Amino acid sequence: MSRPQESVVVYGPQGVGITKHAKAIASALGLSFIVEEFHYTRAGNLYPKQDSLLIANYSPPFYWRGPVLTFAEAMQRVAKVGAA
Repeated sequence: MSRPQESVVVYGPQGVGITKHAKAIASALGLSFIVEEFHYTRAGNLYPKQDSLLIANYSPPFYWRGPVLTFAEAMQRVAKVGAA
């Protein structure tokens, strides 16, 4: 049995289009769920650790250890999948 994909934070300024493109980003990253307005927290049990696109408006704090992409990086992944 394969291990589930780790959740990925995608961040960018409000209004840049992350939510509009969330389904395409999640699909390109192989994620099944989308969490809008994600807020970083030290209480690690308060967010889904697997299989989720976590949308944030600002870059992660120093203690964040999960995978992170800017909106531009995420859209590059979408374009790469679309071109394949």
